[in-house]
Amino acid sequence: MIFLVVLGFGLMIFLEMPELIQKKYYRELVVFCILTLIGLILSILLTLGVELPYLDPLIKKAITGIGKLFY
Repeated sequence: MIFLVVLGFGLMIFLEMPELIQKKYYRELVVFCILTLIGLILSILLTLGVELPYLDPLIKKAITGIGKLFY
């Protein structure tokens, strides 16, 4: 099952990265790599049966804090 997760992420990287590199979107490429790596790690952990904490309260708190900075 882990092989399928890695294969899926590899396919996504193979399809998305060349265009970002060709258009010289280096900042977007860095963000894409970071988010993809986080997603890959979390997906592998879920595949292995590791229970992950519920992150909804933390996400709400972060978004609310960011929103207060702008308004």
